[in-house]
Amino acid sequence: MARLIALDMPASKTFVNLVQRTWSNGDAVLPIDQRLPLGGKKAILDAMAPSEIIDSSFTSSSLTNGHPVQDGDALVIASSGSTGSAKGIIHTHSSLLAAAQASASRLQLTSDDHWLVCIPVSHVGGFSVIARALHTGAALTLHPTFDAVAAQP
Repeated sequence: MARLIALDMPASKTFVNLVQRTWSNGDAVLPIDQRLPLGGKKAILDAMAPSEIIDSSFTSSSLTNGHPVQDGDALVIASSGSTGSAKGIIHTHSSLLAAAQASASRLQLTSDDHWLVCIPVSHVGGFSVIARALHTGAALTLHPTFDAVAAQP
């Protein structure tokens, strides 16, 4: 059974490399929102029950109470929806690929394009930019937060 690996770190090239490594191992990722206080992070980790957490110092911690995910699951996005209680929205490799292909087709994306991630990768909007860049082979620049000065070419 596949495992859920929590990535508790800002958006970076290392984050993307860990996503790809996790996927290569047949596991799914749970990006943790870096804007949350420790209590909020703990609530998400308790609700999602990953098998491992990798933090911003690249320290890996195994958890004994981790819940498996289904084969083919790629991404779990934590959402409170309308109830305020954390729930996991599961995206499969197939659904991420279909979304990336649809965007690439509609926007006529190629490997010549360059993507900027400056919104949280713990939300599907931010993570989808990564998926699109990986799908098309486009260049990818990642910023941990939005900064108008840093985003200038």
